[in-house]
Amino acid sequence: MATTTDQAGARVEEGDFVRYHGSKAARCPVTLLKVTFVGRDGRMNLADEGAFPVRLTGVRPASVTRDC
Repeated sequence: MATTTDQAGARVEEGDFVRYHGSKAARCPVTLLKVTFVGRDGRMNLADEGAFPVRLTGVRPASVTRDC
């Protein structure tokens, strides 16, 4: 399983939940998103399957904070 790090250097892997801080955050109705994929370059795909599904692809590690 691929792993990456968040903006604070904490390890992030598929299945973890993160808070997204990128430019699309204003249009995103939720702040807590699940990591569904981590690429070899460290970029990740995020998703929320709630009432208002959100899917983000190619998110840079510096745009997220791992949720404890």
